[in-house]
Amino acid sequence: MRRFIACALGVSALVMAMPVFANASSITWGAPTGISGDTDVSTSGTLVGAFNMGGVGIGSTTVNGVLFSALAVTTSDSSVTSGNFTLTTPFVFASNNNVGAGPAFLALSPSYRTLLRSEFGSIPGPGGATTTLTINALAPGSVYQFEWWLNAQTADPGIERTTATAGNSVTLLATANIAGIGQFAIGTFTADATGIETISFDGLPQNFLNGFQLREIPAPAAVPEPATLALLGTGLIGVGTRRWRNRRQRS
Repeated sequence: MRRFIACALGVSALVMAMPVFANASSITWGAPTGISGDTDVSTSGTLVGAFNMGGVGIGSTTVNGVLFSALAVTTSDSSVTSGNFTLTTPFVFASNNNVGAGPAFLALSPSYRTLLRSEFGSIPGPGGATTTLTINALAPGSVYQFEWWLNAQTADPGIERTTATAGNSVTLLATANIAGIGQFAIGTFTADATGIETISFDGLPQNFLNGFQLREIPAPAAVPEPATLALLGTGLIGVGTRRWRNRRQRS
């Protein structure tokens, strides 16, 4: 009986010492991954929105069953909106509909090449060269997955890069290796009470991205809050103590 009470007390003390983590909209990024094929495109959960980005004339494309809608800009634009997604820059956008080359790029499926052949970002200007993506109308407490791509043919691998920041950061290389293709990254976050997520893109010499998608994914299994576990530990102590007293009275 003494061991039982000591164990219950230990559980209570442990859970009371556990930190309480509040939901936040910082993105937890996975490692940058080299582009290799259609299965790079995540199909987890439910699609919220996916876009193929570039200049006027680009088309939509379906990769691994995911439809990427065309989202085009001109060099006079500083903001573009599609549904709940808005991209802005302090100066004006830049775009290129003809990036990607080499055997590794040409070995990709035609639909994947369509996604990776066009790009847009921000031209450096008086306000800098940041592209900001604002996503509205998210369900507070729901878990989302964000995936984006950076690919362009450059003379020197590793020179052109773009960093995405939303609390945490991840940097992709437009040409990650001598094979001549870039990278993608996947991150997850829990929408906060505002239902708004903001991601900024900054690059060297300027930021670019080919496309992105947002998916709502199942939340991980719930973990009891420390207060609940502490209450359980207290209840165990009470039950154990009552049984011990009853046994003593009977004897």
